[in-house]
Amino acid sequence: MSAAQRAGLMRLLEGRDSDGTTLFNRLKKPAKGPTWSYFENLAQRLEWLDEFGDTDVWRDGVAEGKITDFAGECGRGGRRGTAGLRPPVKRIALVAALTHKARMRVRDDLPTMFCKRGATKIAQVRAELEKTWRTSRRI
Repeated sequence: MSAAQRAGLMRLLEGRDSDGTTLFNRLKKPAKGPTWSYFENLAQRLEWLDEFGDTDVWRDGVAEGKITDFAGECGRGGRRGTAGLRPPVKRIALVAALTHKARMRVRDDLPTMFCKRGATKIAQVRAELEKTWRTSRRI
């Protein structure tokens, strides 16, 4: 991990989003309902997470269970608990693990949300077609 990437991860603990919440909380935010606006927001979040770098490279040689444990510890500790950790290497490791898990979650949520949204639209179109068909049969 480069020095710029480490600095970017540390900014997550200090920076604020446009709505006043910390960038750290943005990492932990779950996906919302399957609407196009939420889908676009999720796609933007993936782009934002990708700006930190390839998190798969960071975890090379580290067991997946350890990454999950670190991400859980970071998420439970919150921004203040994580920001106060000493030594800074542990802080970076925990935030990197949480960033990796967030990136994985968003990459899983995007196609799921797209499929759910598509299924909703298909159901609406099907209902409209059936309604039209029933109406036309009466004529």
